Amino acid sequence: MAAVGEATARPDWPDLLRLEGFGAVYYHRPRAATYLYPQHLAQLLAAARERSVLEVYLQQRAVLPLPESVFAREVAHWRRLGLLDEGYRLRARLLDGRGAGATLSAPLVTHVQVTGACNLSCSHCYVPVTPRPAPGEMDTAALRALLLELGAIGCPVVVLAGGEPLRRPDLFEILEVLPRAQLDVWLCTNATLLDRDKAERLAASGLRGLQVSLDGPDAATHDFLRGPGQFARALRGVRHALAAGIPEVKLRATVTAHNKDRLAEFAPLAAELGVHRVAFKPFDLVGVASGAHELYIDRRSYFEAIERARTAWPADGVPADFSDGMPTRPPDWTRLIPAFGCVGGTTSATVLPDGRVVACGVFTSEDDCRLGEHTFAECWLGSRAIERWRRLAGNAQCRSCANFGLCGGGCRARAVAAGRGFEDPDPWAPCSMWQPAPPAPPLRAPRPGAPALPPPAAPSRLRAGLRAGGGARRLPMAGRG
Repeated sequence: MAAVGEATARPDWPDLLRLEGFGAVYYHRPRAATYLYPQHLAQLLAAARERSVLEVYLQQRAVLPLPESVFAREVAHWRRLGLLDEGYRLRARLLDGRGAGATLSAPLVTHVQVTGACNLSCSHCYVPVTPRPAPGEMDTAALRALLLELGAIGCPVVVLAGGEPLRRPDLFEILEVLPRAQLDVWLCTNATLLDRDKAERLAASGLRGLQVSLDGPDAATHDFLRGPGQFARALRGVRHALAAGIPEVKLRATVTAHNKDRLAEFAPLAAELGVHRVAFKPFDLVGVASGAHELYIDRRSYFEAIERARTAWPADGVPADFSDGMPTRPPDWTRLIPAFGCVGGTTSATVLPDGRVVACGVFTSEDDCRLGEHTFAECWLGSRAIERWRRLAGNAQCRSCANFGLCGGGCRARAVAAGRGFEDPDPWAPCSMWQPAPPAPPLRAPRPGAPALPPPAAPSRLRAGLRAGGGARRLPMAGRG
């Protein structure tokens, strides 16, 4: 097993460089990190498929906005990442998605709800789960075909969620296509159904990792949300996963009013288990959890809670990620997301259990595109429902806010769940930290049968920042399913 906080990698699956209208998406598989490159760097790397990037630069430097000193730093960085081989040629798999125009040719993260069935009924879950799979869920062949297509079009990260994915008896048959698809696939699970045999089969499947929902550092806290005995069952599943050698096992805690003062206590538990990472995110009053007011924590209280945990977290402990709860926007120069809007339909997509491809799992519409009638790529690029997400106008309050560039209006699901309009401000937006919150209107009940969100999944929440030199932007892999 890897050391605490250290994940194993699969060197036999190459990294991905996908050319796009703005430049290129580079997915660095060992770190599960996504970099966005502007046109001039994308042009250099694409040309380096057949010859040395040094040779390409010498021939093109007169027209490239790239001084020699900056180019040298870029090349050194690419070599450290393994993007270039010893001959300074491109090692990554190269795809050309520039035909999609200003839209990404494929999402950076695709959330796939493989079933709506779950063995638990948690009070803070926003997915409308059922004890058994509902009629009309995608069959084995459809899900295998979907994974193969996502691999072919260069979607680097796929998150399998539910419901509880382990409720599907054909899950391992579905995962058999992973070596051909060469996808980094994460499985979101409560781990209570994970025994030794299942863990070993998952480890052998090519799965990138598990994200295990754990909402307390002890049985009393966790079981309050998930039911008696579930903490012990979840820990047993985590230990099976680690013993089987699944490359990465992450604990994911949803921060609520119930557990906000217990976050630092996850550190010794994570170290004792030997997991690779712990991630915290705020509870959202959306989907079927929109009435769980007793669990809600406002933004200021959340930040105070995670700051206490961050301060107390051991410097040599298991790495911890503290999400701020806001969608991560790519840099403006990519023009991937309008000034007002979130990652739904722009950098991430969700496939519902019945095969509908949507921008965000909270919202469905009559003109949603469905797999079986169309390919995933046709839905992603041609769905009228998803296209509406790419053309949001927003509101005057957000556009006049000093923080508008940071959040772009925030999450649409939270805005609607708070009784606001689809293009109104997100009540969790950063501006809520410095101005009095308006009185909250009564929360609307979800439409019966409407699908809601799976747990947001992030193979790794990494700090986003503009790296000095060539203008590459490294994005944290995060999104709402």
